[in-house]
Amino acid sequence: TYDWGVLYNAGLIRQTNSGAFRTGSNGKVVNLSSGVYEFVGDGGDLAASFTNYGIVRKSSGTGTSRISGSFYNPGGTIEVDSGRLWLAMDNVSWGAISTGRFVVAEGAVLDLSGISNSFPHLICGGEISGIGAGHVQMNSGYGPGYGGGASWNFPTGMFWWTGGTMGGDVTNANMVTIWATNGPILEGGILYNAGLIQQTNSGAFRSGANGSLINLSSGVYEFLGDGGDLAAACTNYGLIRKSSGTGTSTMSGLFRNYGGTIEVDSGRLWLT
Repeated sequence: TYDWGVLYNAGLIRQTNSGAFRTGSNGKVVNLSSGVYEFVGDGGDLAASFTNYGIVRKSSGTGTSRISGSFYNPGGTIEVDSGRLWLAMDNVSWGAISTGRFVVAEGAVLDLSGISNSFPHLICGGEISGIGAGHVQMNSGYGPGYGGGASWNFPTGMFWWTGGTMGGDVTNANMVTIWATNGPILEGGILYNAGLIQQTNSGAFRSGANGSLINLSSGVYEFLGDGGDLAAACTNYGLIRKSSGTGTSTMSGLFRNYGGTIEVDSGRLWLT
């Protein structure tokens, strides 16, 4: 436990076993722009109050390491070379990422899922970009859009939203995959799509009372396969497409089309 004062890291700190590194009520860690905080192996828990301007990295291990303390990322990099790094933040109310970069290697996962469904656990703002062939996942919890003004710029196949609730105003500048296995919900804000959103399975993507999707003129919302339901409130200025599958995909949410295109290349798209 680091109990009082600030530990500034300008070099390398390695957390090497399955235990937890904590801070007391008056202690915190600041990872400077030259600093690297590295998880070696699996099971380690960064339970400290932590601000990252440098690099937080999971470099080895096929299992999970996690960050459960208050975590703030004003422009730093989060890198997962192997296994799973989980931003759970379950020992505090929330964390924040205000600009930053996610670097995730093939076969690795950066998990943004939260524990609670009753309050935001991760607030995002500014541009958050991604590099690598691995996955950034949101499977449960409340976040990571809250705070407004966030822009996601993830390459094809990197960001997977399978469940949990997102809110606040967010712009997708590149590509998001919705794999609706755990009931993803858009709540309390607008998801602006300027790139590509692909809905890939038979589940439903929903919005709450104050959430909506706006598909901009450059945006494409695409159904891959059959059975998917766009149950969210949606305004379309761009392109909505069913590109594959011989069965039915559904749009059951409130739908407005202002000069946009609806395209069906295969199967049936049902505007219920």
